Amino acid sequence: MNRFLKYFIGLIALPAVWIFSKEFYSEICRIGFLGTNINFFLWGIIAYMLMHILFFKPNYLYTLGHESIHVLATWVCGGHISSFHVSDGGGSVTTSKTNFFIELSPYFVPIYTMILIFIIPLLKVPLQDVNLFSWYIFLIGFSMGMHLIMTAEALKIKQPDILRSGYLFSYAIIYIGNLIVIAAIFSIFSKDISLKTYLAKSFSSSWHLYFNIFREFFV
Repeated sequence: MNRFLKYFIGLIALPAVWIFSKEFYSEICRIGFLGTNINFFLWGIIAYMLMHILFFKPNYLYTLGHESIHVLATWVCGGHISSFHVSDGGGSVTTSKTNFFIELSPYFVPIYTMILIFIIPLLKVPLQDVNLFSWYIFLIGFSMGMHLIMTAEALKIKQPDILRSGYLFSYAIIYIGNLIVIAAIFSIFSKDISLKTYLAKSFSSSWHLYFNIFREFFV
């Protein structure tokens, strides 16, 4: 019954996936030539892509971050961890409880990007320097590139996390979650994008779309 319910939710979430994508594109188009800061972000993603394809895949580092997010999500939900294992070939975490947030959060929470955004400024690194700040944005893009590309590769494999929640439900949550995270990052470094506006427009447009679909078929 739970699997069927998640499949149904995933199915009805498809219009929201389209709306969140459309509004994301609208927000991105508001940035003047993507802005200097965002350009460094995109170059960081491209640099990771080239490293990933041509030289090196940081499997252990990605797996460590992936399993660490499982741990953090479990603690947030009031659970505890009984085992934690990471290797180049994969990882696993045994938790006292599970739900879709614990299962899917590693696929849309880029832990290394979050560390750079929240921890580096606390270390009093002098980011007022223009060149240093540009490298900082580049590293954020690089870490986000690792998250997106390694996550895409991980989703090619039959992941137990995805199987438990179902493909349609999981992919909808992961896709929308990543759009929100990227919009949040852009909003930090570009005044042309507002995460609050993006979310408000996405939810409002989704509500109107669902209302019109309901009225068309049931009224």
